[in-house]
Amino acid sequence: MQYRLTHIRKGGFSGISRYSNTTVRIGPSLSAATGDRYIGLTETEETELEQVLRMQPGTLSPKSDFWITFHVPVPVEGLRLDTEENPEHKLWVAFLKKNSLVADGVGKLSSTAEFLLSSDIENATVHNEGRKWKKEAYVLFSKLTPADMRGLLLIMGKPSQSVLDEVVEDQLGSEMEADYKKFVELASDEKLKYKIFVTKAVNLGIITRSTRSNNAEFYFKEVHLGHGLSEAVDFLILKTNVEVYTGIKRELAAAQNIKEV
Repeated sequence: MQYRLTHIRKGGFSGISRYSNTTVRIGPSLSAATGDRYIGLTETEETELEQVLRMQPGTLSPKSDFWITFHVPVPVEGLRLDTEENPEHKLWVAFLKKNSLVADGVGKLSSTAEFLLSSDIENATVHNEGRKWKKEAYVLFSKLTPADMRGLLLIMGKPSQSVLDEVVEDQLGSEMEADYKKFVELASDEKLKYKIFVTKAVNLGIITRSTRSNNAEFYFKEVHLGHGLSEAVDFLILKTNVEVYTGIKRELAAAQNIKEV
């Protein structure tokens, strides 16, 4: 298996991860309570790695002197690891996966991690997933009308101030390119037109909300529509609430000086 170990935290006021031609060494961490070294390997892993590396039994025990000088050197450009070609890399990977400074995969990134350990397979999967969202986003984008685009910008909390369709398209395009997955999930939402409807009514003061948070209470006059945008939409979709929906639609049309919304 092939892996890549890279720096993910920038340090210092310059914002530069590390000075060029420098190497960071990752060694065992020490317990703040006992002062003992923490390696993280299980007894089974210790035994298997000792056999692979032809070490004496007990060499990889946490109390072994082996760990006093052990470290993984990481150059500024990162480190390539190949557990098939280099048996020592098997030990390095097993050690890195348990180290608190290392995120074991993109899905395990944390605020404390300074390095990312990712396999070539995982990287390929992430890249392919990104391409999938990008392709789907452009297909959806190509089908949007100028009115759709204004509605999506409104839902994103970035209503367009321009009357020019070209400017609106450019604004939405920038939002899409910033996060293809988020765009696809929003643009393909089967309730999108209702969410735009409610958001327009909120912006015009026809529907009121208790706060600007996602958990706000939505009201039309004295009628409670729901807790959050999704509940308000679900309320208005129900046939039993058609009079409320029609009332909002009428006031919204009047406010926008048009016949239909």
